[in-house]
Amino acid sequence: MDAAQRRAANGTPDRRKKRRRRGGIEALFSLLKRVRGIRRLRMRGLKNVAAALRSRLLGLNIDRARACMQARAKSRNKAA
Repeated sequence: MDAAQRRAANGTPDRRKKRRRRGGIEALFSLLKRVRGIRRLRMRGLKNVAAALRSRLLGLNIDRARACMQARAKSRNKAA
């Protein structure tokens, strides 16, 4: 596929949808690397790495839930 064909394919609605989804996934991986230290795992083996990744994702979800709850409480206080 040459450059002109790639440019034409990138403009299709299906391709835009896939790029948008991938953008969200890449943002999550970037966050995990920067904030949660996924880049420098000190363990080896698929089981150990998978367990470390699950624990980091759990921590991220807890942080997001906390932030959501704080935002809701703040908006309720403003409404009252």
